Amino acid sequence: MSDQAFNAFLALSAGTILALSLVSDWVKARFWVSEALVCLTVGVLVGPAVLGLFEFDVMTSEAHRSLFEQTARLTVSLSVMGAALRLPAGWLTAHWRSLAIVLTLGMAAMWAASALLVAPLGLGLLGCLLVGAIVTPTDPVLAASIVEGKVAKARVRERTRHAITAESGINDGLALPFVLLPTLLLSPPGDGPLWAHYLFEVILWQVVAAAGLGGVLGWVTGRTFVWMAERGATDAKTVTAVTLALTIATLAGVRLMGADGILGVFTAGILLNGFFRGERDEHSQHFQTTVDRVLTLPVFILLGVALPFSQWGELGWPLVLTCVLVTLFRRFPAFASFGARLPLYGSRRTASFAGWFGPIGVAAIFYATLALHRTELEVVWPIVTALVTTSVITYGVCATPLTRRFGDAK
Repeated sequence: MSDQAFNAFLALSAGTILALSLVSDWVKARFWVSEALVCLTVGVLVGPAVLGLFEFDVMTSEAHRSLFEQTARLTVSLSVMGAALRLPAGWLTAHWRSLAIVLTLGMAAMWAASALLVAPLGLGLLGCLLVGAIVTPTDPVLAASIVEGKVAKARVRERTRHAITAESGINDGLALPFVLLPTLLLSPPGDGPLWAHYLFEVILWQVVAAAGLGGVLGWVTGRTFVWMAERGATDAKTVTAVTLALTIATLAGVRLMGADGILGVFTAGILLNGFFRGERDEHSQHFQTTVDRVLTLPVFILLGVALPFSQWGELGWPLVLTCVLVTLFRRFPAFASFGARLPLYGSRRTASFAGWFGPIGVAAIFYATLALHRTELEVVWPIVTALVTTSVITYGVCATPLTRRFGDAK
């Protein structure tokens, strides 16, 4: 992308976000569409499929793929930080048993269901496992549009909104070992046994150590912030800057140690959030608003430009059928069956609501670009983008009416 094209895209993104910021609640109430869907539509209109003002080909351009991967990684990291700040201090500790089941049994069920449902596309066993793992995590960017806003707060219980937020924040990072297992089997490392590489380099280093580093950075930042605030060296107005800087520092720091920083960012956010009280907690809302609008939505415009319509056409009706089946059965049946038994949900109605609202989004895009980089399975990109587009459209249209109709607020 040339300098002129970049500035034109920047102006388009800023203009779109500015317009949405001015009329956001009105658009949701009147037209029942999400901001992400609006941004995706803008991207398609200015992309090669319609006006041809911009072109972005992830499959053929290494530079485009790398830029998209880093953009998606930053977007997801900012979103999981926002998710961490939306949770009350101590919430994860109070509900850890239910969350543990959701993040083990729930993720395993979504992985298995997704892998099975993409089988008709002829990817082979490892290809199906890879695509299934990529679309397993609940996207925090799209989930934010479901759990936030006037309709959600009026029609959905706080505990349910927190459950969706917590899951979307955690499982984006926990999806990494799911994705890397088939990736390693498709492109095995040259040194040492595969099981040792997976256990030590993926599980212990890229998950456990990354989360630990994020937790340390979050605790140190929060403790230092409180200590300095008590001495008048800083105040609550700096919360947004502190949180944004912590997000980027954690993401970059974990990357420098050879791991991925998404789970580390969420852990840092949880530890930092424990130090926010009163006015500082109110100012943390500004970070969430800034992230949800200004910093995360542009990636959907970029996605709209990069959608591989020609590859979709080559895959044909099996891809359409796969998108429908994954949307309907990737998550909902599992949560509707076992979720009602968890204290976190408490009823089949609540579990079904949480089971339906588990969108596929930017996290899947990030893992798809990661898979393109590490394997030769190029068909992953058109399949995942089709599933993400279907999810953006589905939840972008149904979130408001279904929340009004089936929300579990008493």
